[in-house]
Amino acid sequence: MPTVLRKMMNRLNAVAGIGIERTLFYELGAGEPVPDLPLAADLTVIRVSPEDAQLLCQAQYADAGLNRSRFEEGDSCYAALLAGRLAHHSWVKRRGLQQVPEAGREYPVQPGEFWIYHCWTAEWARGKKIYPCVLAHMT
Repeated sequence: MPTVLRKMMNRLNAVAGIGIERTLFYELGAGEPVPDLPLAADLTVIRVSPEDAQLLCQAQYADAGLNRSRFEEGDSCYAALLAGRLAHHSWVKRRGLQQVPEAGREYPVQPGEFWIYHCWTAEWARGKKIYPCVLAHMT
């Protein structure tokens, strides 16, 4: 994306609260190195169990029913707690179909693959490199 357009979008978001959502795809092949990122002293990354799913209700746009259905489908959720407070969560799908509604597509999860989706970081926790730490932890 051209720098001028990116700057205009950032300014529009800052002034009017209007943003443009993007869906990005990355691929990491088997055997490729995963960065070993140190966790901040007060950051903890956990795999959320269905019994502890109420933790996810702290997230913006939390939907307990959707979370429950994801767990029932066998998906996993990883969360980052910063000083004991939910700062981030990411979902992982290891089987079935990965829906990409923004593109109107769905992709079958192949054996040995996993898809990371519906990642969220709290506004107050952004800029602390939490997401890359969670990705490294998951992979």
